[in-house]
Amino acid sequence: MVLAKREKYLLIGVLVLVGATILYWSVSPLITSIEETSRLKVAKTKEVNDARSLLLRRDKMLPLWREMQGGGLKDDRAEAENQVLRAINEWGQAKGIKVSVLVNRQSAKGRLPEIMFDASCTGNIKAVAGLLEDMKNSKIPIRLNEMTITARKEATDDVAVSMKLSTIYTAAKTASPTSRAAATETTGARR
Repeated sequence: MVLAKREKYLLIGVLVLVGATILYWSVSPLITSIEETSRLKVAKTKEVNDARSLLLRRDKMLPLWREMQGGGLKDDRAEAENQVLRAINEWGQAKGIKVSVLVNRQSAKGRLPEIMFDASCTGNIKAVAGLLEDMKNSKIPIRLNEMTITARKEATDDVAVSMKLSTIYTAAKTASPTSRAAATETTGARR
């Protein structure tokens, strides 16, 4: 069969179009797979870098965390409250001012539960500044969130101070009943 020149060009065009379509449908999934693999590699590389960064930060922060725990970070809410109440009263007595503190509320917004306190005191400005200095230099986790100072008498350094304080503690995880029973059995067997 002899084809005319026009028919040859038409046949070549159709064959090129069919070949390009077959090539597109066979190579397109491969290209998509390569792009997806590239995106996955970037994501996994970021995860690995984040994990390495976390490990480096952990090594740097672990001594600070241990210092915080040894210096006053408590595992129990009552211990944390008593620690702050006792410390504020001691600081106030050392400065010669009477401090009254009320436990306000508890907040669990962050990773560590927070206890809020309302404190008020009266005294001269130097004693109040000393109290604030003691709070600043304290080893216990105490934070001054808000403070209001008002003069009690005009032209004197006698002031009334109202403060909102907070502290944090690590909520101790309670053991499950089965682990408590197992602990009782092991301690009972050793007796």
